[in-house]
Amino acid sequence: MLTPSGFFPWWFWLVGLSIHILFLISLSFIFSLVFKTLFKREGLFRKIFIVLLTIYFLLAIIVFISGNLSIRSL
Repeated sequence: MLTPSGFFPWWFWLVGLSIHILFLISLSFIFSLVFKTLFKREGLFRKIFIVLLTIYFLLAIIVFISGNLSIRSL
Protein backbone atom coordinates (compact mmCIF):
# COMPACT_ATOMS: atom_id res chain seq x y z
CA MET A 1 0.00 0.00 0.00
CA LEU A 2 2.86 2.41 0.73
CA THR A 3 5.18 3.71 -1.94
CA PRO A 4 8.94 3.17 -1.55
CA SER A 5 9.34 6.69 -0.16
CA GLY A 6 7.01 5.86 2.74
CA PHE A 7 3.97 7.81 1.59
CA PHE A 8 0.57 6.57 0.53
CA PRO A 9 -0.09 6.64 -3.24
CA TRP A 10 -1.72 9.69 -4.84
CA TRP A 11 -5.08 7.99 -5.42
CA PHE A 12 -5.37 7.22 -1.70
CA TRP A 13 -5.17 10.93 -0.87
CA LEU A 14 -7.58 11.78 -3.69
CA VAL A 15 -10.22 9.37 -2.35
CA GLY A 16 -9.76 10.70 1.18
CA LEU A 17 -10.03 14.30 0.01
CA SER A 18 -13.23 13.63 -1.95
CA ILE A 19 -14.79 11.89 1.06
CA HIS A 20 -13.92 14.87 3.27
CA ILE A 21 -15.33 17.35 0.75
CA LEU A 22 -18.62 15.41 0.54
CA PHE A 23 -18.75 15.27 4.34
CA LEU A 24 -18.21 19.03 4.63
CA ILE A 25 -20.86 19.80 2.01
CA SER A 26 -23.43 17.66 3.80
CA LEU A 27 -22.44 19.16 7.14
CA SER A 28 -22.81 22.70 5.80
CA PHE A 29 -26.23 21.82 4.38
CA ILE A 30 -27.40 20.47 7.74
CA PHE A 31 -25.99 23.47 9.61
CA SER A 32 -27.65 25.90 7.21
CA LEU A 33 -31.03 24.22 7.66
CA VAL A 34 -30.70 24.29 11.45
CA PHE A 35 -29.60 27.94 11.56
CA LYS A 36 -32.25 29.07 9.09
CA THR A 37 -35.05 27.41 11.01
CA LEU A 38 -33.88 28.20 14.55
CA PHE A 39 -32.17 31.56 14.37
CA LYS A 40 -33.26 33.08 11.05
CA ARG A 41 -29.76 34.57 10.74
CA GLU A 42 -27.53 33.59 7.86
CA GLY A 43 -24.51 35.76 8.79
CA LEU A 44 -24.02 34.02 12.12
CA PHE A 45 -24.02 30.66 10.37
CA ARG A 46 -21.28 31.72 7.98
CA LYS A 47 -19.02 32.95 10.77
CA ILE A 48 -19.44 29.81 12.87
CA PHE A 49 -19.00 27.54 9.85
CA ILE A 50 -15.80 29.30 8.75
CA VAL A 51 -14.35 28.91 12.25
CA LEU A 52 -15.30 25.22 12.38
CA LEU A 53 -13.92 24.65 8.89
CA THR A 54 -10.62 26.31 9.82
CA ILE A 55 -10.27 24.15 12.95
CA TYR A 56 -11.15 21.04 10.93
CA PHE A 57 -8.48 21.71 8.29
CA LEU A 58 -5.84 22.59 10.87
CA LEU A 59 -6.48 19.29 12.63
CA ALA A 60 -6.40 17.47 9.28
CA ILE A 61 -3.00 18.99 8.48
CA ILE A 62 -1.64 18.01 11.90
CA VAL A 63 -2.89 14.43 11.51
CA PHE A 64 -1.49 14.26 7.96
CA ILE A 65 1.97 15.42 9.05
CA SER A 66 2.11 13.23 12.16
CA GLY A 67 0.84 10.22 10.21
CA ASN A 68 3.47 10.59 7.53
CA LEU A 69 6.21 11.07 10.11
CA SER A 70 5.18 7.94 12.00
CA ILE A 71 4.96 5.92 8.76
CA ARG A 72 8.39 7.07 7.62
CA SER A 73 9.93 6.19 10.97
CA LEU A 74 8.91 2.55 10.50
